[in-house]
Amino acid sequence: MAVFTSIQPMKGARVLGGFDFPSESFLEGASVVNKLGAPMVLTSGLLVEASANPDGVVVGLAEQAGNNDAGSLTTDRCILALPNVVFEGALASTTASDPDQAHTLAQTDVGLKFGIAQGTTSKFWYVNFSNTTNTRVVVIGLKDAIGTISGRVYFMFTLNGNGTGHSTIYS
Repeated sequence: MAVFTSIQPMKGARVLGGFDFPSESFLEGASVVNKLGAPMVLTSGLLVEASANPDGVVVGLAEQAGNNDAGSLTTDRCILALPNVVFEGALASTTASDPDQAHTLAQTDVGLKFGIAQGTTSKFWYVNFSNTTNTRVVVIGLKDAIGTISGRVYFMFTLNGNGTGHSTIYS
């Protein structure tokens, strides 16, 4: 019998060759309402939540929810998506709403590149198994057991926003 897991926020998993997650505070853009674990990008020097499969470089994952302020008066912290930082998140796919197309974890998922997407209802981000065109991450390991439905995987962000220039040896 397969194990089904609910979608949870993406988060930092470990640092290769280190102990503490590198994080930084940035001025937050206006009306930012991201959830914990959302991928963040810089727009005009301000930290904002990424769109699905962002064109630019993902700065990192939010360490806190957005403040929803009118201007750039507050800061938001994120775990930086550096080449030595491993993240974890659900590997699922979607059609129209939250991840509703279950993906069963397999060893063959390791080493593959996927896009990222945000659940419509939960607003949690996940690695999108159905998107192998606009890739933003590379899966480097399985956290949950093989056979887990929508299970968690370890991944690293690519260096740029088009799925190339990987920040890992897994290209």
